Amino acid sequence: MQRPSLPYDVIREIFSHIPSNDIATLSACSGTSTMYQSLMQKRIFSSVELVYVAKVDFNLNSFDCAVLADDHSNRKALKLLASLASNPLLAPYVRSLTIRIDEPPTVNALTPSPQDQAQPTSTLTQVLAHLSNLSYFRVVSVAIVSVLYEHYIPSIREAMVDLLLRNTELADVDLCGLPEFPATLLRNIQKANSIAVSSLRTGNVLNQDPLLDPEARISRPKSFRILEDGGRIRGNAIDGILDALKRQGRDVYQSSTSQFSSNPILSFSKLERLDVYHGVKELSTMQALLQFVDRRILKHLLITSPFSAFQEYQLTPTAQLPSQADTISTDLGLEDMISLRSFTLQGLIDLRKDIRSQISFPDYAVTDLMWVSQVINALPQPPNIDRQVSGSTSSGLDFSLRVIFDIDTRDNARLSNLKEFDFTPVIQSMKAKQEQWGGTKASHLDLVVCDGGCKLWDNDLAPLPQWLKQDYFHALTCNPTLQFEVDPAKVILRLMYHCERDEIDMRE
Repeated sequence: MQRPSLPYDVIREIFSHIPSNDIATLSACSGTSTMYQSLMQKRIFSSVELVYVAKVDFNLNSFDCAVLADDHSNRKALKLLASLASNPLLAPYVRSLTIRIDEPPTVNALTPSPQDQAQPTSTLTQVLAHLSNLSYFRVVSVAIVSVLYEHYIPSIREAMVDLLLRNTELADVDLCGLPEFPATLLRNIQKANSIAVSSLRTGNVLNQDPLLDPEARISRPKSFRILEDGGRIRGNAIDGILDALKRQGRDVYQSSTSQFSSNPILSFSKLERLDVYHGVKELSTMQALLQFVDRRILKHLLITSPFSAFQEYQLTPTAQLPSQADTISTDLGLEDMISLRSFTLQGLIDLRKDIRSQISFPDYAVTDLMWVSQVINALPQPPNIDRQVSGSTSSGLDFSLRVIFDIDTRDNARLSNLKEFDFTPVIQSMKAKQEQWGGTKASHLDLVVCDGGCKLWDNDLAPLPQWLKQDYFHALTCNPTLQFEVDPAKVILRLMYHCERDEIDMRE
């Protein structure tokens, strides 16, 4: 007598509730029947993350001698390569690939310890050669010192370029783990809607196809993010991106002849989101970047305060905040951005203890809080709000205002400084905007606390202890300038921790 069986659709629905990261269960289900093998394999291989370590191959006496070596504590790359080599049907299932470059065994990837000086092994180029159906590709570095793209051995660079050329349906590309990535190579990912970089390099870069119409080889993403690499800020990060937008550089053809071209490599003509997490020295650099944006299309903008916006003042009971008259210009040209839906400002509150002499000096702060407050004050009423009013809608404010302050306490600053720090200017500015715009959606103030542990050279540190988290939380909840009375112009205040990004809603 044949046993009754559940319908295929029912079993498929049951399998869909297995978490994607539960590889052991997915593998076990894959082996129950050939009917479900393909279904489970698609889930197992759909998203892959591989871990490598940047090391030097001392057998190569050249400038480009860095290798992404296998992390032997994690055999995942070797297992993946074996699976792809033994069963070619698995490669198309890989839709998302993340390459994580971990902290090397020594302080600097380019000065390994003696035990690391043996020729490093890497499965990376072999793995990449199998993949041709990616929609998401990401290279992220968690190392304190990131190796520049041009320092890797040619075989790794060629494998990266071939991957971009071969995967024509890439929609989301994050290259932040490859600082100074050649801007010309962005032409290989013209269909990507989202691109993230830490910095770009223009100059003598091999042009893959000089016969192709240059206008057709411009990368036009809808989302563009400029992120830090490994926590390291490069002062000229924006310069290379501006050059790519202006097309300042020279393509070198395979015929060894060079030809200067004024055609841009990158275009913001379709850009709907721009996130600039990199700090710039002067506001003029940010203004130059925004000039390339189509102000009728841009919907979401995040910027980081320029270094010239920072002011220093003492943290004493009688000390006053710096004068707003001393802040730099706040002209960002936002009044013409008729489709803008969200605006985020990222600033810094650096609490320091003065150790410049034997004499006892009071603690002091370096912050851009006054400039951030002035930028908020200068924000025009979003045009989309005018359209809501004319349409007699009661859905509230269709605009998101967010301010993020990284609070750096690594310099032995006292927690009492957090209790006494005056947030009044930015709180008042945010509330005033809410009242002016007449909306009901609250703006957000995010305070991201960091004790500097993640930025030290010795990165092998335990997570922020719970007692210290509670101290930070207590200090900020006791801050009188963060005690919000109940009023229509709410500000949602959140406390997060830099390394873990744990989020705590403090109050509304």
